[in-house]
Order: sequence, then C-alpha cells, then structure tokens
Amino acid sequence: MALQDVEHNGYRFRFTTFQNKNLRKIHFWMIESELEQAVGRARLLRNICTVHLFSNFPLSQSKMVTDFDYGTN
Repeated sequence: MALQDVEHNGYRFRFTTFQNKNLRKIHFWMIESELEQAVGRARLLRNICTVHLFSNFPLSQSKMVTDFDYGTN
C-alpha cells in the first residue's frame, strides 16, 4: 500500500491504497459500501436533511464542497 494519485467515480484524488489494480478495486468497493451505509443511516428518503461526509474518499452521488463553513459559534 502507498499514498498515490488515483481515479474513482470520475474523481482524481490522493489516497493510500494498494498498487495492484485488482486489490485497489476491492479496497475501494469495501470503503464505498461502508460510507454509503453510514450516509444512508440519516434516512435521506424519509427525512429532509443534509449529510456532511468528511472524508478523502468521494462518493459518486455526493457533491464536493470546498467552502464549507465549520461554524465557529
């Protein structure tokens, strides 16, 4: 495993993962599955809400926010 530039779901980003492409696919599938489950716990289909995911792994249905206000109050 090594920190490297990778491409997944149309995003290019730096991530520590396997250098072998087949192992990387499995690794990304595992990470993506768990993140989607965590985001889904907000019950987005039943509740009107916004989920903020703080991660260096982008999800395919997410929107990247670069000017997020952390709210210092």
